Amino acid sequence: MPLSRVFMRQNYSFRERVFEWGMSLGVLVWGLLVLYSGDSLFDRDYYILLHSVMDGYKWGIAAVTVGVLRLLFLGINGAWRPSAHIRAVGGIFGVTVWGSLLIPSLLYDISNPTAAIYATLLL
Repeated sequence: MPLSRVFMRQNYSFRERVFEWGMSLGVLVWGLLVLYSGDSLFDRDYYILLHSVMDGYKWGIAAVTVGVLRLLFLGINGAWRPSAHIRAVGGIFGVTVWGSLLIPSLLYDISNPTAAIYATLLL
């Protein structure tokens, strides 16, 4: 396949899936923020449940990995033939990250606006 055709397909794929690209970048940036802040982010009461599963560094590595994989899957899907299977696997990874952030926010304080944000990102 000529290189120009790959770029044309990628451009089309990006416009059609801009929300998925944004969600992937959101997971990546959240993971980088967690890595940058260290365990200080997880010192909040809100994150006690997450911290009981893994420490902040591991959550950051997991989120960065999910973000990079989703971006890679979207890039592969856009450059080659469309494959719903690759995008579905990436979506499941994203739902896992956002869902694991939503559950503690619902358990700790449902009036917290982050619960609404994480629920929206979970979609």
